[in-house]
Amino acid sequence: MRILLVFLLMTLTGYADDFSRGNAAYVDGKFDVAIEAYEAAVASGTSNANLFYNLGNAYYRAGRVGKAALNYERALVLNPGHAEAIANLRVIREDTSKRTLPRELLVIIASGAAWFAVLTGGLALLLRRRTPWTWAAMAALIVVATAGVGAFLQPDPTKTAIVVAADTAAYFAPVRDGKQVARLPEGAAVRVLDRSGDWMYAALRDGGRGYIRQDAVEDIIK
Repeated sequence: MRILLVFLLMTLTGYADDFSRGNAAYVDGKFDVAIEAYEAAVASGTSNANLFYNLGNAYYRAGRVGKAALNYERALVLNPGHAEAIANLRVIREDTSKRTLPRELLVIIASGAAWFAVLTGGLALLLRRRTPWTWAAMAALIVVATAGVGAFLQPDPTKTAIVVAADTAAYFAPVRDGKQVARLPEGAAVRVLDRSGDWMYAALRDGGRGYIRQDAVEDIIK
């Protein structure tokens, strides 16, 4: 037990040192040093939204927008309501009209609305007449349906990868000189359908499908 406690203390201390070193380097404008420090904290086994958010910021300031988007997405897996990560993803993708709430947050909203609908519906039944509780229950059910459908349609982060390489293409076949389906910007999200060797077969945001080099993308959840 004592050995385990010592190991945990060393791990937490190492994370704190790396995180602090990354923050100091970021403030000094040494973004590559900040990336190295934050990545060391991640490698130590630490996983929290603010760490990935800071790492995303460092990558963004270093001009590596694909890696920035990847780490903002990882921050949102741990904290779906992380407003800064959501806002920075919007900046990267320049697509605010299509960006929806994270899947996990929609599930939370749907669950909360479902319990509210049960409560207000129960009160309406007890009173045996239409009251504001009746309309509240109906409104809550609409929220449940909307959020539930939204969560169902949102990409599953366990099957989503982010384009981290510049000049990335999706192809009709898994060959580099084949016909291209689309050009993919850094930071774009794709849904993983299959993997084979050096290639990933993925569903693209515009509804198309294609083969992408595996070294051009990284999974949100490893």
